[in-house]
Amino acid sequence: APPIQNLKQLIQKLRRTLRHMWSILFITLPTQPTAVRVRIWRALKALGCPSLRDGAYLLPVARKALFEPLADEVNQHGGSALVLELAASDDRQRDALLALFDRSEAYAQWRGEADALAQGLAALAEPEARRRLRAVAQGLHDLQQIDYYPAEAARQAEATLQATRSALEAHFSQGEPQARPDHGIPRLDTRKFQG
Repeated sequence: APPIQNLKQLIQKLRRTLRHMWSILFITLPTQPTAVRVRIWRALKALGCPSLRDGAYLLPVARKALFEPLADEVNQHGGSALVLELAASDDRQRDALLALFDRSEAYAQWRGEADALAQGLAALAEPEARRRLRAVAQGLHDLQQIDYYPAEAARQAEATLQATRSALEAHFSQGEPQARPDHGIPRLDTRKFQG
């Protein structure tokens, strides 16, 4: 194969490998002050870190820097923290680790909130409906921020948000022109524009 082709194949293989590598934070929290324990626990939860076991948390290797300030804080307060990189040794392990990042249940819960809003539009005043739509949209945004491996549930949630917006506009702006989905412009693959 030509050298350029070999280089492209090597880059693709490297990308696949990096996509399936993780940073792992091992922590032993100090017993005092309890405020540090709570702050670290909340930060880990906000980052969407799955737990391998008590004191061992995962993030994609590209997000390793998010662990550093937490590790520093734990070490400064007398605990111990270590950030390492982890790679699965086979496909079974990789699939098990990826399953820890599955956000399907969170998307289903969010979809329930969006559907409830769409179904209850007739009973809401416009300002309240728009406020609730902003809250639903923010909820999806927050979920997307910790969805490191988006799957079909993420795409369905985005479609649900668009449908809810359209329903709100149709309900409160009757007679206004509506955007048509058949606009002939091809959608770009968002995965090609990450990072």
